Amino acid sequence: MPIQADHLRPGRQAVLSTQNPVPAKGSNIYQLLGGAVAIRRLVERCYELMDELPEASRVRRLHPDPLGGCADRLFECLSGWLGGPALCSARPGPAPSDSIGSIECHEWLLCMRLALAEQIDDAELRAALLQALSSMVEALMRESIFSSTQQEAQP
Repeated sequence: MPIQADHLRPGRQAVLSTQNPVPAKGSNIYQLLGGAVAIRRLVERCYELMDELPEASRVRRLHPDPLGGCADRLFECLSGWLGGPALCSARPGPAPSDSIGSIECHEWLLCMRLALAEQIDDAELRAALLQALSSMVEALMRESIFSSTQQEAQP
């Protein structure tokens, strides 16, 4: 059975196709990716791309300088979300200067897609991760739009 995006929720076991030699029993996405080192490398590359790509300029402006704190928070959240140690704390990140819109979401996903392409050889795993991350980003965008609409409605 191929990896499905819904298998990327916390607490779910990875389900792999028979073509993939990595055993599914007792494994999770975190382990399949290579643990903390691989997750850290993925996150750092994503933020490097955000700094490098002119196509990511709008999402980059939403992040403070330097990007290290943002990268740390994303690493912590992805760690638990992908089945590793639950490092993500309830501490709030810096408030974005603008609402997160469709353009910013697509720019972030561009950086993550390119980082995934560079860091993860398994195309099926890469596609499932991108699908799950896309769903997460879309939910964040909806939340941002809802929040800004609520603030405008208040006197």
